[in-house]
Amino acid sequence: MNCKNCGAPLREGAKFCQSCGTAVSQDKEVNTNTEVKSVDNVTESTTDTTNNVVTQEPSNVVAPTPDMNQVSQTPVMNQVNPNMGFNQVPQYNQQMYYQPVPPKKNLTALWIALGVVGGLLLLGVAIIFICVAVYSSNASDTEYNTNEPTVNENGDKVYRVGQKFEFDDLEITVNDDYKFTVVDNKYSDYYNEPVVKIPVRIKNIGSENKKLNMFYFSLESPDGDDLHNVATLFTLSNSDSADYANYLKPGESYDKYLYFIYDGSGTYTLEFDNWSTTVEVKLNIKK
Repeated sequence: MNCKNCGAPLREGAKFCQSCGTAVSQDKEVNTNTEVKSVDNVTESTTDTTNNVVTQEPSNVVAPTPDMNQVSQTPVMNQVNPNMGFNQVPQYNQQMYYQPVPPKKNLTALWIALGVVGGLLLLGVAIIFICVAVYSSNASDTEYNTNEPTVNENGDKVYRVGQKFEFDDLEITVNDDYKFTVVDNKYSDYYNEPVVKIPVRIKNIGSENKKLNMFYFSLESPDGDDLHNVATLFTLSNSDSADYANYLKPGESYDKYLYFIYDGSGTYTLEFDNWSTTVEVKLNIKK
């Protein structure tokens, strides 16, 4: 019989251990020398030991100290799985940890759809741009190329730049590619004054020789003042003045200029009046 605490041998009938002084229980001893069965019978040994446990009163129970020399040295891994070697890695259930990879989406159809939508949008923008351009062109042609004049408060016809009109058996077109110059005659009251040259195309549509009479037209400034015709100051150095141009035979035409003092930016009114017919042309002139 050995001490439960230190394992020292006890004399028969001893109440205390002579080595450590632990009290010797008088109850029936639990056989601690049970032979450890082989690893292959671990499950059966565990079941038998559970069935042979002796119930003791809690107040007097002293847990027996196992003999370390008798403890099985079987590796823990082999106790868990006797069929697995000590250096083997446990095999897990592959079905528990398998995560299927979702199939890749086919992006070809998506890219095709996006391409179609983008193409339709570009086509729509192009159509709108073309429509706007055509409308603007038509509006421009209507505004500047039509020969339909407006009528002022006096009942006189009012034309715009680029419109043809008939006056005194002449077909006249006032253009907007005007130019500027200055009076270089030192003996003139308008010396160094700015001058605007207004281009006109004149065609004889009558049956007799005709020219534009210099007394039949005048220019009004944006402020309503009559501007001086200074064509006479350019007669010697220029031959492009309508005032002193030659007569036109029926069907003939030429391009000439009307010379007037420039009076700042704004809308000028060029008036043609032969005391029987009055026609106005509006020009926007700025330097």
